[in-house]
Amino acid sequence: MTLQLLATTRAIRPVVELIPPLSDEFVVYGGADTIERARRWALDNRYLLVGGVPPCAHGLYLMSCPAGGACMDRGWADHINLWISIYDRPTPFLLSAPYGYEAPSEADLRRTREFHQYAKAHGLCVDVDYDRDDWYGRGTLPIRLTVRNQSVVWPLEELAAILLATQPVGWSDEDPAA
Repeated sequence: MTLQLLATTRAIRPVVELIPPLSDEFVVYGGADTIERARRWALDNRYLLVGGVPPCAHGLYLMSCPAGGACMDRGWADHINLWISIYDRPTPFLLSAPYGYEAPSEADLRRTREFHQYAKAHGLCVDVDYDRDDWYGRGTLPIRLTVRNQSVVWPLEELAAILLATQPVGWSDEDPAA
């Protein structure tokens, strides 16, 4: 008897979903009002929610998180999601909305230092208090992690470009004839 094995990339490259804001699969943490604010923000800015990979730096590499998601199990990573901007080129970013940053305490300053250390270790930039990202609300501060070197194409960017070229996303303000 001959044993045959199925070759698959599922363990190497996860199934990635680029989820448009009007899709039923578009879900962020929070109630209906939070999801609606996220939808409006994503529509206005032409962002897609990324599913199928962890919402951490490992997701940018299309990797599973070796810590089982624990690398983002920190206060500054509260309500974190991975997004793709689809303007000029698919540009990924992580966006978190931690609570309690109105009057920074010593603990808040430690969390912020830790956040910057995490970003630096993964080649990311931190944008703190990014006004247009304040859709989560309720006393949270939106913190965005972006790709530092725009000349490097990350695996998630490459895959997103292929997906968007072969399965384009339409926006309500676009001319269908164009």
